[in-house]
Amino acid sequence: MINSNFTGSVALSTLLVAEKVQRIADECGVTITLVDTHFRPNCQWVNDFEVEGSPGKIDAFLVRIKDVETR
Repeated sequence: MINSNFTGSVALSTLLVAEKVQRIADECGVTITLVDTHFRPNCQWVNDFEVEGSPGKIDAFLVRIKDVETR
């Protein structure tokens, strides 16, 4: 029997603002939790998130985040 409710979680660190990450998470159907925000010495804020959802949706979310980061 296959469990279709399988979910996983991954950690994500990004320079994107939390509101933008939340919008992308909503689009991809995953849940995010802001774990920490810290300041880098090179004057940048870094947001650390925990991402939860099905493996395919998490993968799609990570690809979308990478796409937005590289623009």
